[in-house]
Amino acid sequence: MVFDVVRNYLNEKKPFDIGKILPIICSQFTKLSVNMNKEGIERILYSLVKKKILVEGSTLMREDVLENEKRFALYRYICSNPGKYISQIENETNENHHVVVWHIKMLLRFNFLEKQKFDNHDLYYKFGIDFKLVKFAYLRTKNDLLLSYLKKNDIGTSKTQLSRDLGMHLHTIDKNLKELMDYNIVIAENIDNTTLYFLNPERLEM
Repeated sequence: MVFDVVRNYLNEKKPFDIGKILPIICSQFTKLSVNMNKEGIERILYSLVKKKILVEGSTLMREDVLENEKRFALYRYICSNPGKYISQIENETNENHHVVVWHIKMLLRFNFLEKQKFDNHDLYYKFGIDFKLVKFAYLRTKNDLLLSYLKKNDIGTSKTQLSRDLGMHLHTIDKNLKELMDYNIVIAENIDNTTLYFLNPERLEM
């Protein structure tokens, strides 16, 4: 019954506020002779907030959040492409910046999504996913050109050759290789006094 009163309250486009809705529920329960005291009602409300079924300041319940077509499309895109940041999401979904930001904020508030900062970007991903997997996906996307090159040149490649052939500064190549080696995506071998880099076939399927 608490849930029903809250639903009616939100349907009037009133933002959820425990302090405001608690006396309303108490009053209605008194009129209906419902045997539940204020403390019991309050516990239920805080439980719903903890589970992110309700969020302070929102006129929505969790079950309403994905009913918006654009929000649902963004959610599905991020679930399928973890580790993307805002500008990537905008470009790849052809959505306006303000629309993307608004819907993502709502998805974050109700724990449909999470975000963490990595490599100076806020990366977005489905709630509950191990962030190591998110970083792995991000690094694959970020280093797509380098990884594609290593796939084609599977006999091993030096940093200097990578820098020359990809037109990237040696410092950038060095930084990117270090990140990829930290996740065991790329491995290095010393052959004839030269360090060569390879894709790790056991770690990365391309």
